[in-house]
Amino acid sequence: MADDLASDSPPPPEDSPPPGRWEKHVITPADPSAPAPVAGDRVRVHVVGTCAGRTFEDSRARGAELELRLGRGNFVRGLDLALAQMRVGERAHVLVDADAGWGVDGNRLLGVPARASLEYDVELLALTAEPELWDLDFGAKMELAQWRRARGVALYQRGHAYGAHEEFLQGQRYLSFMADLGAEDAERVQRAKVTSDLNCAATALKLGLERDALKYCAAVLAVDEANAKAHYRAAQAHAALGDILKAEAACDRLLRFNPGHADGAALRAMVKRRTEHLQRKRKRFYRRIFAAAGADARDGAGGCADGERGAADGRCAAWKLIARHASGCRGWAVSVGCAALAGAALAAALAAWRPANSLSAMLV
Repeated sequence: MADDLASDSPPPPEDSPPPGRWEKHVITPADPSAPAPVAGDRVRVHVVGTCAGRTFEDSRARGAELELRLGRGNFVRGLDLALAQMRVGERAHVLVDADAGWGVDGNRLLGVPARASLEYDVELLALTAEPELWDLDFGAKMELAQWRRARGVALYQRGHAYGAHEEFLQGQRYLSFMADLGAEDAERVQRAKVTSDLNCAATALKLGLERDALKYCAAVLAVDEANAKAHYRAAQAHAALGDILKAEAACDRLLRFNPGHADGAALRAMVKRRTEHLQRKRKRFYRRIFAAAGADARDGAGGCADGERGAADGRCAAWKLIARHASGCRGWAVSVGCAALAGAALAAALAAWRPANSLSAMLV
């Protein structure tokens, strides 16, 4: 009876592998006795990554190997799985399709488009068994965080903002899960976090990640409201986003806490010049809108028995000007363009609302 029931039961579901394909072709084999990594190990590798013939990652040219933990999402999945099948000393050519790479998102910072296949020339140089974060003591975490920071600073100074940003982010991991600290150790961690956030803000600005930079600056200012670097980098981020008023406010806060900050004063002067330019531009725009809408409404009222077509023509002309101005808004002009839309819409409505017989139309 039990056998019959077992035979009628559906087979247990099998775990389907995640989508995506990858291939590994050995270039230089390793010694068969060489160690192989397991998930969680920190691997030191040289990686040259290409996409459609264009190099997007080259640790050899950068002069700094990658040191990342395996199986923790630090590599694209196809490369991560390929490394897990290598031994120290092995060099291989790895092909990764889109589903095992960056998929439909691509990687904007590296210039990899969506649905792109990737090729890697990867060499596994060394591996280190690294405990999980919760198994590391305070001293080990601080040492590893400092090591990552030093690697990031060296990369940043050589112009490799992306690699530096990744190193700073790796360093932040070690500053987490700090429990039961004394006052002195807690202060050390706080100082290290401030330094890390400021470094991340600097690299984020280089990479065009202004909103991320603002988050890092906010984290610093939450514990040190007078921090000059945080205020300055926040002002830079707001300026790059075209948020003129916020950029001005950030500069003002910087100079209030640090009156002699030369770079802050220069940025404040530049923002002020830009603000004055946009104010003049806005005034000219308003004058054009009122003139165009009013003239078209008057012309239309003279040519129509009831003035309705003239009103419509006046609105149409005004909105054409609005659209033309808004389509040209970029960066700094976005906020002014939005304000102008509201003001110009009101102008168009007022001009079109005053045809010759508008009073009699209102009374009917």
